[in-house]
Amino acid sequence: GSLGARSSAFAASATARAGSRNSTFGQLARNQANWREYAGTVGYERGIQQVTTALSTTEDWKPTWDEKGEGVFFHSNRADNQFNVWYTRLSRRGLEQLTTTRYGAFAPVVAPDGSRVAYQANDESGTPSIWLMNRDGSRPTQVVGGRLPCWSPDGTQIAYQVEDKLT
Repeated sequence: GSLGARSSAFAASATARAGSRNSTFGQLARNQANWREYAGTVGYERGIQQVTTALSTTEDWKPTWDEKGEGVFFHSNRADNQFNVWYTRLSRRGLEQLTTTRYGAFAPVVAPDGSRVAYQANDESGTPSIWLMNRDGSRPTQVVGGRLPCWSPDGTQIAYQVEDKLT
């Protein structure tokens, strides 16, 4: 049989005890026949909490906290083997698919006020753009060409990466 990649999202605590080692958000761990991504929490009193369980043919990547620390946004290929943006609330354990793009949606980040989510989506040629949507996935709007969005602390600007070909 073929060896498939598998990853799961975990939740990570942003606080650590004084004098303790920093936790790693997004460690890779080898598991005999495949690789799994562990992006998760180290809450030094509670240990690690797994948030999702990836199927043998799916991957969950780039987890990021919501603004209140109640849930995690991530991208996954668990529906139709195409990467899209998902959300899970830690108290409910249900998964919500927020995007349904044909060419992939990646790297979600929630605005500091929690009202909008910025993410990267590709067009049919693979060219990435930054998109915004409401927190519930409604009103997706293309903003600018680029990748890997990041909100400013006050939520009024988005930093992103652009690749220009050298001539």
